[in-house]
Amino acid sequence: MATIKDVAKLAGVSVATVSRVINNTSRVTPETREAVIKAQDELNYHPVISPKLNSRQDSELVGMSIADHSDPYFGQMVKAVDQSATKEGMSLIVNAGYHDAERERQCIEELIQKRCRIIIAHTVLLRDDVLTRYMANQKSMILINRKLPGFEERCVYLDDEGGAYLAVKHLIQNGHSKIAYIRSSHPITDADLRFRGYVRALEEAGIAFNPALVVSADPTPQGGEQGAEALLNLSQQFTAIACYNDMQAAGAMAILSDNDIRIPEHVSIIGFDNTAISRYLHPRLTTIMNPVSAMAMSAFAIGLAIIREQDTQVQSRVFTPTLIKRFSVRDLRAF
Repeated sequence: MATIKDVAKLAGVSVATVSRVINNTSRVTPETREAVIKAQDELNYHPVISPKLNSRQDSELVGMSIADHSDPYFGQMVKAVDQSATKEGMSLIVNAGYHDAERERQCIEELIQKRCRIIIAHTVLLRDDVLTRYMANQKSMILINRKLPGFEERCVYLDDEGGAYLAVKHLIQNGHSKIAYIRSSHPITDADLRFRGYVRALEEAGIAFNPALVVSADPTPQGGEQGAEALLNLSQQFTAIACYNDMQAAGAMAILSDNDIRIPEHVSIIGFDNTAISRYLHPRLTTIMNPVSAMAMSAFAIGLAIIREQDTQVQSRVFTPTLIKRFSVRDLRAF
């Protein structure tokens, strides 16, 4: 088994420097940090915290890594796992990567150090090869919202492309052909898949894809505001906007309202995820149901079955999105 001295030797640094990188206690150069992380990965080295901190181990700790504590989407995810864990007499600890690859890696390392019996990770920026090493060595680590080749049996994810396709198809079925799209600016798989669903729906309906009607923004209300402003500043006409998620849609709706553009009379809008905010916007937002709670419970159930050496085949892994019709889409065929 590799030691911290082995890591230091391979990285060409001191043991103290390795310790600083691991504990993130002081500044080191990016080059040094990268060398230490690379050495850790090559040696499959995972530091162990003190026995006192590990006293709950063989215990019943469930570790969960998410993207953002403040995002309601992840709030639903955490709640579902926490409730499931509590029923099994287990305790949940949660950390967040905040859309940063290095922080995502640190989050997983922290959960490993605490010897969590089950780890449920929402990680979208870590490279496949790095994540593969973690999955190979952590037999009860489950990925949520990501499909990793070779570990499909421990991945729980949504048909994101199908969901976006469903959203845009709904707009088309309501007579819309000039459909703008606000995509996520984050370099993540589901952003690409949802964009692909948007393009596929247009192509199947015989509507030419217009790249000028696509803008990128953060998957937040502020990003939705910026995306809507960018669309309004274009010379392109559009009758509908499809958004990467509900948070973007909320921000876009605010900007449209500020510009005296009524929804859905002037512009229709559709979101994705069916988070709580979608029911309280005005008008209430038509969106795509992302069964995040069910996905989270399934991820936990798979992990639980693994540590109890039970069959995991009964658990769902690929979830199907559904359309939730409310009042933000206008049927142009009626006019």
